Amino acid sequence: MRQINAFIKKEWMEQQRTHKLMIILIVSLLMGIMAPAVAKLTPVLFESMTDTLAEQGIVGIEVGEVTAITSWQQYYKNIFMFVMVFVIMYAGSYTTEYQRGTLINIITKGMSRTKVLASKLIVQIVVWTLAYLVNFGSAYIYTVYYWDNSIVKNCIFAGVMIYIFGLWTIGIMTLGSCIGNTNMAVLLFTGGIVAVCYMLNIVPDIAPYMPVKLLGAVELLSGDVNPKDYLETLVVTAVTSVMAIAGSIVIFRKKKL
Repeated sequence: MRQINAFIKKEWMEQQRTHKLMIILIVSLLMGIMAPAVAKLTPVLFESMTDTLAEQGIVGIEVGEVTAITSWQQYYKNIFMFVMVFVIMYAGSYTTEYQRGTLINIITKGMSRTKVLASKLIVQIVVWTLAYLVNFGSAYIYTVYYWDNSIVKNCIFAGVMIYIFGLWTIGIMTLGSCIGNTNMAVLLFTGGIVAVCYMLNIVPDIAPYMPVKLLGAVELLSGDVNPKDYLETLVVTAVTSVMAIAGSIVIFRKKKL
């Protein structure tokens, strides 16, 4: 346990030394605020452009009433981009150590590879949790400030779905990091898995079992879709996450560093 604590401390210090934690938290805040800001400003922008558009013969464009649901819809349009920013920033968590050869020294001192992987995984989950709390929290605060959020159904549950998708992505990224040796290989692997899930999500019979369905949690806000409709998705997401981590452990134990 001491070894894990020491390595976690080392990883956490690395987050601060490289300013990764500060950067991801700032990005989280900005992207969280962006959704309600865009929803609030869109009618104002259209109104200011009315005369210009009329001069060009473009008339009859109307912007519907902006509500809390409009703000959340904008939030969920941007959320995949936020997940990808996180992946891009942390794709090199393992590969940088491979290239520097720093893991060899740690392992030769008696720390098992499983503990190394577990430590890195814990730090990434903590960072994702903090980043997502800032992201979702800022969007929630500004939405509640400007609109009546009581009309939004399953608001917190929908947010939890995105958080779980982020955890699943970390599992896939970890597996990619144990297979590949470069940042690009990790990004291609993670992006490839997500892309395959998106393609399979088109098939109606398969869609309920695809983890990417969690990104469509915006459907929950109107109350037209029930939280129980995500049960199969959550089960598959949990199982594939465990499989990804288990596969990572097996591959990492045998990997040449």
